[in-house]
Amino acid sequence: MNSSLKKIFLSPAIALLGGCASIFSDSQQIVVVRTDCQQIVLNSYCTASIGSQLINFETPAHLSVPRSTETILVSCRGGLLEGSSTNVHPGLSAGFLGNVIVGGAIGAVIDLNTRRAFAYPSVNNIVMPICQFL
Repeated sequence: MNSSLKKIFLSPAIALLGGCASIFSDSQQIVVVRTDCQQIVLNSYCTASIGSQLINFETPAHLSVPRSTETILVSCRGGLLEGSSTNVHPGLSAGFLGNVIVGGAIGAVIDLNTRRAFAYPSVNNIVMPICQFL
């Protein structure tokens, strides 16, 4: 096959490789939230705030959250224990970094626009403040 025919067939194939994170990542992500005290998992009542969305849950929990550039504020209270809050910040997903290498600028733009380039840490442990003194 001559080189001009290879270019004709390879160019669309390379363009289709763009958007890898968009293809292999869902628009939602599962995030585990646990509250603990001296390595003992506690049941706590919590609220996760992502922009204007509020999610109420009890730990330990597996939350389905939208991929986003916004920080999640998680606030928890449990039994007689004082409450605790933490911010969960998104970072770039491994799929996005691979896409930049393989898919180039087109894939990167697609992943950034769909927010699938971003991911939160998959496990988040919240240590209740009183437990730091035990």
